[in-house]
Amino acid sequence: MGQYIGGTIKSIVTDTIVKRDEPYTYSFSISKIKESNAVKQFNINDFKEFDNGYESLWDVNMDNWIGIPTDIKEEEKDNIKENLLQISGEYYNPIKYIVFFNDIKLKESNILTYEDITDEVTIDSGYFNNVVDGFVKIQLMDTSENNKIIKDFKQRLTLINTKPYVLVGDIINNRLNITVNDKEKDRVKINIKLNDNTILPSNGQEFSDYLQVPYFYNQVLDSEKINVNPNDFNTSNNTIIITVVDEYGDVSEPLIKHFVGQFNGLMFLDENLNYLCDDSNNYNDDKNIVKDLYLGKVQAGQKSKKVIAYIKNNSDNILTNIKLKLDKNYIKNGTDIRIGRYITDSFSKMSDIIDLTDMVLMPNQTIPFYVQGDVDILSEGGGYFYVDVIADTQ
Repeated sequence: MGQYIGGTIKSIVTDTIVKRDEPYTYSFSISKIKESNAVKQFNINDFKEFDNGYESLWDVNMDNWIGIPTDIKEEEKDNIKENLLQISGEYYNPIKYIVFFNDIKLKESNILTYEDITDEVTIDSGYFNNVVDGFVKIQLMDTSENNKIIKDFKQRLTLINTKPYVLVGDIINNRLNITVNDKEKDRVKINIKLNDNTILPSNGQEFSDYLQVPYFYNQVLDSEKINVNPNDFNTSNNTIIITVVDEYGDVSEPLIKHFVGQFNGLMFLDENLNYLCDDSNNYNDDKNIVKDLYLGKVQAGQKSKKVIAYIKNNSDNILTNIKLKLDKNYIKNGTDIRIGRYITDSFSKMSDIIDLTDMVLMPNQTIPFYVQGDVDILSEGGGYFYVDVIADTQ
């Protein structure tokens, strides 16, 4: 056995970074290898003719040798004499190699060659086994020496993980609609804060449990946690912050969204489209009342002017089967209040109920109605009334 010359293994990739969502190709080269001062013996065989025109008693390709001093000697094995051909000199070894990544065999050459080699393997991010670094290992073997390993090459590859991301649309009528995704389809944990208060998760933990992606969150935000300024629906006065972390610990850049708080649901508005109530459903001591619908001072024996009001669909649902009903429990004797659908309705045609079941109220659409009072000559005075509304969602 002589000294090996050549057989240099080189990486020919320019980037050793593996992305978890993209296939990675690792390319390498191996230069042809020769053995100096090689001494090899061959048993006698039948005649064999080679491409160079030589004819030999031995199965030896002379093209693989450089400078061939030869010696034929007799050797006795098991009392049988054999003629052996002993060749020494420089010998080109056929190349055989195996490529591993993290002890996973990716390729084993099955065609022996005496020439320079360029080859490649594909490395899947799953081969990293949840670690950041992995190693390509290439072993070069001498086939004439029972696949003895003569060169061992290693190179480190680093796995990088992309951060999860959040897509969010405009927050309309207090509805938050987001999509959380991750290029590698890693599971994610989410934290959503509304005005510095965590609304997801709701169990007091910092993040939700792991969720599959894409994850869709579509919820109407709790009105009691939203700032609403009835006098200004143009200036943002609420903040949503969304933070996502994937199962490998990469954290998204916090997504910050400012929005204007709105009342949500079926709302009452006055003639100037100002809200008459909020959406809290807090009827104790009229805490849900923002502004009174004032019919003015009415002399005894007179009717008030007709006052227009509106109902508005401040939800993102289509509303049907809408009915308005008066509550006159707080109107004094001799005074009557009625509601009507049209301004042309006479007081006698107006009633305590407006049936709008023939109409469909789309999101952000309004429907007008009219209110009028009648004061008898013997009326005990005014009072106040409520209008209740019910509807179904389509």
